[in-house]
Amino acid sequence: TLNIFNLVVIFFLLLGATNIIFLKTDYPLLPELCFLTLASFSLFLNYLQKYNWAVFTFTIYINSSLFFVNEYYPFDAGAYLFYFPLVVTIVLLNNPSVKDKFTLVHFIISLVFFLVSVLFDFPQILNTKIPPDAILVLWYYDAVFSIICTGFLTFMLNRLIYTQNSEILSHLADEKAAQVKLNQSLKE
Repeated sequence: TLNIFNLVVIFFLLLGATNIIFLKTDYPLLPELCFLTLASFSLFLNYLQKYNWAVFTFTIYINSSLFFVNEYYPFDAGAYLFYFPLVVTIVLLNNPSVKDKFTLVHFIISLVFFLVSVLFDFPQILNTKIPPDAILVLWYYDAVFSIICTGFLTFMLNRLIYTQNSEILSHLADEKAAQVKLNQSLKE
């Protein structure tokens, strides 16, 4: 699941670069390359079976990239909409072996990044060259892609729950069959 998320983020980072066509302004290439590098690093950590470090890297770089985008574009551009799929992502990456600690830590990290982004302004990051009509285009762009991303993640969550339920039902059926065999054996 983490690998899929990293690949989806890489895809959306590359897709986000296409908004330069609509905006006809500068694009933050260096931060984009940093986020792509961190996504690749998270994939590599997961490959090395360092899952917790890979998820932590994912949480930090995804929140950093959302923070940067929220500060780079005006608030009216709607980059904050990508925090909704992020919450679903946190749920999907939950490690059930550590119960709620894992989800809580990653949610708090995301909440802190979101609150800092919304409550504080960082004018040195803001792109002031974006014309007002392009901000509306950006809002539609962000709304459409955040809806697509949330839909994709919801589909993954539904599929995960369905798979887990199917495995549980299969396991229960196997247990029931074993119990019937055991009862027959005892009767004999």
